[in-house]
Formats: sequence, C-alpha cells, structure tokens
Amino acid sequence: MPTAIDFLKPAELQPGTMTDGPLGRRASQRSHSVLLVARLIGGDADDMCLVRDVSSSGAQIRTQQALRVDDRVVLEFGGSLSVDATVRWVRPGTAGVQFDYCIDVENVLSATTPKDARRSTPRIQRCSRVLLSTAALEVEASLIDITPGGGGVTLKTPRTFPHGTQIMVSIKNFLQRPAEVRWQVNGRLGFQFYERIQLSKLDCWLVNTVELCRACPNQRSCHTANRRDPHASGPMFTQGRRHAN
Repeated sequence: MPTAIDFLKPAELQPGTMTDGPLGRRASQRSHSVLLVARLIGGDADDMCLVRDVSSSGAQIRTQQALRVDDRVVLEFGGSLSVDATVRWVRPGTAGVQFDYCIDVENVLSATTPKDARRSTPRIQRCSRVLLSTAALEVEASLIDITPGGGGVTLKTPRTFPHGTQIMVSIKNFLQRPAEVRWQVNGRLGFQFYERIQLSKLDCWLVNTVELCRACPNQRSCHTANRRDPHASGPMFTQGRRHAN
C-alpha cells in the first residue's frame, strides 16, 4: 500500500530546496499520520478531500476526483494556506501528491485548527439517498454535498421546513444524526448537525461510496445544477451546537 513517502524520490528533488542533501531528504520524508480536511483544486476538480498523511514534501489524499499521474493540483488548508502540487500516483479514491516546494507541516496543522475549519470547511459532493424526518413527517431527498458540520439536499417532494426546524438526517449505512434546518430554496435544503461527524467516520464512508458516486447517472445534475444555494451563508457548514443529552 502506498504511503506518504512513496512519491518522494531523490531524482525528483530540485537543487537548492530544503530536501537537497541527505539530511534534508530524511527530514522531508518524515510523514505525519493525520486526518485533515482540505480543498482540492485542479482541472475540473474543486472539491473537499481528506489528507491522511503529510510531510514537508507531499501528502496522501482521499478524493472522489478522477486524478491522473502528473496532474497539477492545489491543496488549500483551512482557507489560509495553499500549496501547488503534482500527482505522483493514483488508485481508486486515493492519490499521492508531491508539493512544488517544501512546507512547514506545523503551518498545515495550525491552518486546519477547529476555528479555521469551521470558517472554511470545503464541501464534498456525493450521490446518496437521504431521509429527513421530524415527529410529524418523513421526506426523501438526494444528497448534494456534505461536510463534517452539515450538508445540503434536494427534496424529492415539496415540503416546507421553517428555519431552525429540528430534523433527523439518515443516510443508509452511514449515519442517523439530529440537525437543524438552516436554509431552504427552490426544493433544496441546507442543514447543520448539532454534533460534527468524526473525520474518521466520514473518511470511511467516502472510500466506500466513491465508485457508486462515479457510476450515478445523475452525477452531473446532482453536482452542478443542484449545488447549495449561493445566497446561503456559512452557518450551514459551521460547527453545530452541542445539545445536552
């Protein structure tokens, strides 16, 4: 199984960088096992990805995007740190990228602190059936996108949910979690979880559903025409309030 250092080949290192020479090279290959949310930009991709391992020279990421070796991408951490990179290896749902220049891993970790993540957590698109329920009704919906803090859906039947309505969000084989309605427009609805999804749980679900999402015949309409309302503000994707049990 590839690791974060598999793409850090000495022949690819550029003279004059922090990795020039044996001491610098060893430093560049010290990978940190993490689970961070980042924004992936490259080609047609502008999506959320999960970073599993990171070093000063590269990272291993989870993504549904069909990346290819030598693709040029940008990883944006916490909305405050962007790093240009090249894809070095790919396999379903996973890719290894090499940064154009060495970075300070501590800067990456500080850029993705909870405070920053709440402000600019990117959305990940998935094709999945969702059930929204209250004490009085149940409504089927299709997932538009999701983050650890909330998500957006397209309702299959017209229903009105006042702002602040408490709902239960259910996705088969993934979660059943209470949430609050944050916005609704043109048959679409955004919700905020009261408790954020654990990244490890989200990561597992992303890996298990990546091929299903690619095979979805409605993928393009799900991911473009039905994107979240541009006038909806950040609270939909900010950290949910914790309610006492």
